[in-house]
Order: sequence, then C-alpha cells, then structure tokens
Amino acid sequence: MKTIILLIVLILFAGCSKQNDTKVTTYEVIEKNGVKTVLNKNEPSDPNFGYNFTEVFSISGIDVNDPESGRSFHNCENVTADREGSIYIVDRQSNTIKKFDKNGKYLLSFGRKGSGPGEYNQAKDICAVNDTVFVFDPSSSKVIKFDLEGNHLYTKVMSEKVPVFTLSDSNSSDIIGTDIHAEAGEGKVVLVSSISKYDCAMNKKNDFSMIRMNFDPANPQMNPMDFMATYTYGKGKIFIGDISEDKVSVKVYDLNGSDLYNFTRNYIKVKLTDEELKKLSRQITVRNDNGDIAENVTKEFYKKALNGLWLDKYGRLWALTSIKMESADDKTLYFDIFEEGKYLNRIKLDFYEDEADLEMNFKMKLIGNRLYLIDNREDLKIRVFDYSQI
Repeated sequence: MKTIILLIVLILFAGCSKQNDTKVTTYEVIEKNGVKTVLNKNEPSDPNFGYNFTEVFSISGIDVNDPESGRSFHNCENVTADREGSIYIVDRQSNTIKKFDKNGKYLLSFGRKGSGPGEYNQAKDICAVNDTVFVFDPSSSKVIKFDLEGNHLYTKVMSEKVPVFTLSDSNSSDIIGTDIHAEAGEGKVVLVSSISKYDCAMNKKNDFSMIRMNFDPANPQMNPMDFMATYTYGKGKIFIGDISEDKVSVKVYDLNGSDLYNFTRNYIKVKLTDEELKKLSRQITVRNDNGDIAENVTKEFYKKALNGLWLDKYGRLWALTSIKMESADDKTLYFDIFEEGKYLNRIKLDFYEDEADLEMNFKMKLIGNRLYLIDNREDLKIRVFDYSQI
C-alpha cells in the first residue's frame, strides 16, 4: 500500500514538473554589455492587476461665492504639489500662481507679470522642490524661485533656454526638464530637443538624450511627437521612451546618466485619423519673416506607440499607449503598467477621457501619494485622487 501511494506521489510530482517546464512566460531577460533588457510579449504577467481610484476633492476654477476674488483661476497652464500636499496652479489668464492646501482650501496667490524682482512675462511651467517653488517663463528666459509662502527668493536669467515639462523628486533637489532651442545654419534651421538634469541653482548638469531635426520655417512640416521624447523621473531614476511607431521601448538611467536597464513590449501600429493629423499640425505655431503664421502640415500615417510616461507612488511606470479605437468618439486612455521593466497589465481611467497626445504630459500628474488632473472638458477644475492597488 505504501508503495502504491509513493508511486502516485512521484507521478504527480513528475506531472507538475513537466507543466512548469512547459509554462509560457510573458517576458524574457537578455543582457548585453552589462545592461539588462526585458523583452515583454503581449500577455500581461498579472491579468488581475489594477488600481482603485477615489476622488478626494476637486478645485473649481471659479469661486462661485466671489467670482472676482483672487482665488479664481480661468486657464490652468500647469499644476504641481509640494511634499506637504499643497497644490500650486498656474493661471495663464491672471499670470499668477494659486496655492491651495492638501484639502483644497485656498491659501494665497503670488507672482505677477512684469520685469521686476519675482516678476515674469508668462508663467508656463512650475515644480516644487523641497521647500521652494520654481516658476518657468521661456518667453523671458527666466526661472523664478519662491518659498512655499510665495515670497520671491531669486530670479535667474538663463543663458540657455528655460526648460519645460519639468519634473522633481522628493528624494532629490535635481530637476529634470526638456531644453528646446533652434540653431541657425546656412540656409536651414536645426531644432534641438534634449532631456536634461539641472541642479537647484538651475545649472545644467548633463543631458540624457538629444534629438536634432532640420526645420524649414517657410514650409513647416512637423509632428511634435517626432521631436519630443516622452519621459518621467522619480526614485532616483530617469525613464525615457523611444520615439517609435512600431514598438514600446523605454531606457532607464540613474541621475548620472548610467544605463540601469531597458525594456520593450510588443506593439501593433495604429493609423492616425484625419482629425488627429489636423490636431497635431495645430500644436506647432510658426511665424514667417513677415510675422504671419505659417501653416504647419503634419504628414504622418501612424500614431506614436508612447504618448506619455508617469511614475506612481509604488515605483511602477505608467505608459500611455496608442490603441486602435472602435469609433472616433472613443477617447479612452489606456496605460500599460510596468514594474522593473516587466509588463503587469493594462488599465484605463474610467473617470476621464481625452485624446492621447502631448497635452496629457501636463494635464495629469502623479505626485506623492496622489493623482492630479486638469479637467477642462466642461467647467475648468483640478481633480485630486487617491489610488491604491487592487
């Protein structure tokens, strides 16, 4: 009897071993020159993975009790939050910064248009680093530094271009941003876009990637998605996506620019619609020698595989990917979630729909433990969400 039981156990063990040997994995890891690359297939490694989202509060643009008060904002250019969870909103119309506490209560307004100390031409971007707030104005080549109470600390006039799409990390005083400028040559203009690191004094320390593109202002034909790589920053790592129509590919660096690892995921090319082509063309405004606007014509057939990258509080990467929609009215946003390069699953935001394009890089922010969203589909408001893993 014992012999029969032992035989059954051995058969079962052998069967389990055989199943494990033939199990299909969802990724493969290769190594070249000491750098690992994770090659993901189509299947998620965790089909049940997802997030729960809870809207904590929203901040309406207009103060209904006093529409003319300093609290109201009319055109949100950008949003950020500091380490205490206080929220800073760049109001393009009034050219001021509105500060709200972590519960959405209005605190103060600071900054203004001008040429004096703490003043600027047009606030474009903002980020909070430790106990300071940086406001970026590319039009006047200024970076203005305020304390958390809105007091002006200093203004730096940049010899290089003022970075945009800036990101900070609670564990570092460095800022990551995109330096965009033009270099004039004989009979041509070369556009340069680099993802760079700056210290807290706004000195450029190093470049992580650089794109150079010939451009004819008299006959502009440019897709902005060809010129600006997607990227994000956090927990001591820089994530930069390849500009590609046929693959999802991301390179990961440390703050010194050393390769940490890479990862890819299979992707099926998706065609652009005529309306999407028109929208891309409108995102670039060029004026000719007479000061007139020259019409930009984007001549593309396929969407970019990656439209944006974000890093959440768990250290997982969200990649906004292009998906073939069933109808032109479908504006669902799909994010592929990666952990250490391994594709976990695809999620969608049930509470928000929009086109997956360059604008999502400043409309949505993952800062600290929360998700911040600029929602201007109807009435302008900032929506704030807590989120957790399912």
